[in-house]
Amino acid sequence: MQKILIENLNLLYNKHVQGLCKLKYRGHKDGCPNYGKLNNCPPKTPLIDKLVDIKSECKFLGVGFDLKSHREKLREKHPNWSEWKLGCLLYWQNKVNKELYKITKEYLREKGSFVAIKKPEAYGVNITRMLYDKGFQLDWKHPLNKIVKGVLIIKPLNKSNKGKLI
Repeated sequence: MQKILIENLNLLYNKHVQGLCKLKYRGHKDGCPNYGKLNNCPPKTPLIDKLVDIKSECKFLGVGFDLKSHREKLREKHPNWSEWKLGCLLYWQNKVNKELYKITKEYLREKGSFVAIKKPEAYGVNITRMLYDKGFQLDWKHPLNKIVKGVLIIKPLNKSNKGKLI
């Protein structure tokens, strides 16, 4: 997996981004099944400006995962699986999350005055646009070939959140 660090981001956020969680996708006609259920999912989450110092330095720390190669390896073992099943997150997401949280915890140990937000969109952050503005374009075309999963690194308003992964 590839470590990705993009610094000096302009924080872009609004309530509309939280609504993206309600967009339908395969098998979920009402959007994400966690919407309205988990405390770190909308509409239970506030906008990011209630959680962090929006004028502080803002970064994206993430990992890139080659989903295309992953699908090809699985296809060799399971030639009868559908394209959808070969790319299903059940077969890669835990590995990606483990690596992301490992590098995030290392980063926060070194730079303890920050907080890491693991679901920035839940707080209204338009992370896709922020990365695009820095020349880093996410590819949303299906089938997905590369997964980029990351956290927003920024200074918290509440000092007790320093060094935490929220």
